[in-house]
Amino acid sequence: MGSPGADIWLSQKARQPFPFEVEVKNVEKLNVHKAFQQAIQHWQKTGEYDPPSYPLLVHTKNRGELLATLRFDDLLELLKRVLP
Repeated sequence: MGSPGADIWLSQKARQPFPFEVEVKNVEKLNVHKAFQQAIQHWQKTGEYDPPSYPLLVHTKNRGELLATLRFDDLLELLKRVLP
């Protein structure tokens, strides 16, 4: 069992270019919805940031491709921040 909270801790300065609360999983069989719910719970405990942060699940199977999962609404909000 790991430490409580997000798996990657970032300083306020590091959150400017990377505004995510990251949950990481490396398992053969992953319940993505359950793992993402854990990411949301950790994100909710962090409080408010400026700019806002978003829950992010980074996951892979052993020796598999690294994937990332985030809410679609969060993706759209992030795209609005970076696209003209």
